[in-house]
Amino acid sequence: MTDPDLDVAARLADVTANLDAYIEAKATEIAAARIAAVEERAERKLAEMRAEHATEMQRSEDLIAELRRQLKPLARHMEVCMESRAERAREAEAGGDGQLLLEAARQVINEQRVDQNWIQRHVQVGFATAGRLLTLLEEHGVIGPVPATRSGQRQVLVPKDRRNAELERLRAVVEGGHDDA
Repeated sequence: MTDPDLDVAARLADVTANLDAYIEAKATEIAAARIAAVEERAERKLAEMRAEHATEMQRSEDLIAELRRQLKPLARHMEVCMESRAERAREAEAGGDGQLLLEAARQVINEQRVDQNWIQRHVQVGFATAGRLLTLLEEHGVIGPVPATRSGQRQVLVPKDRRNAELERLRAVVEGGHDDA
């Protein structure tokens, strides 16, 4: 035999003798390359996900900052509206609505019932004025708030036996402009 033939025969004998070790070595060699490729793809994907997360976190922080920026004028607007509403109520009490408020309170306490249409009929005012009087009666504690179910009626909070004291307190508010209750 020639030298290359001996070499091939020797390799074949070596391979046959160590077939299990040879298969394991080749499998490890093939698997190592595949594992390295999978690890590399996983690392790239993890880096992409981290970058996306950082981008999303920055967008969230920017959104929060923008919302806070927009809320500042809204909060100020709400303060102005509340101040304006309170001022309108004081002006209404000091003006012609003061006497209407006293009349509405007297009627409501006497009858122990209230709704906007009822005030319109009994105090003989328009719908808008009746609504304003309801608001004033609620602010001064004569009636309760609008019930959760719109079908329910507001509760009259002042009993008949306290009518005179309540009307005097309201008269003092209308004339003096401050509420001691």
